[in-house]
Amino acid sequence: MEIVNEWLPLLFITFLISSCRTFILEPRYIPSGSMLPELQINDRILIEKFSFKNRELKRGDIVVFNSPFSFDKKLLKLRDKPLPKKSYCFFMSLPPMSIIPGLGDRACDAYIKRIVALSGEVVSVNQFGEVIINQNKLNEPYLIKKCGESLFNQCGQI
Repeated sequence: MEIVNEWLPLLFITFLISSCRTFILEPRYIPSGSMLPELQINDRILIEKFSFKNRELKRGDIVVFNSPFSFDKKLLKLRDKPLPKKSYCFFMSLPPMSIIPGLGDRACDAYIKRIVALSGEVVSVNQFGEVIINQNKLNEPYLIKKCGESLFNQCGQI
């Protein structure tokens, strides 16, 4: 009985923390520079899961979504095994599992991106790398490096 009294609080705390991660907050890290300068490579962030449930998304919002490898029909056809279960993805996202190369599944990844356009808008990118929405140039104050004459001559890469 003494063992139960010792382990019960630990099990409760473990359940509480795991529930928070699933329903309220989720820790993530930034593996690439696609969201520079706001999110730096290797930044660690907490994703709060309630904000967008009660309001519409708007341009400039930063969102987290499932990898296309978990829902895109073309990518799903390329799989040689079934999609992993949510429990597997959850377990594989915990340290130290998340740092072991080749152990995870791309379908478990989450992408962190900024909303550029909304439903029904027409988006294009001009030769200077500027985003055009419905024939109007998008103001992107978060960009620190802009291209000169030509996207490929001045920037080298997108």
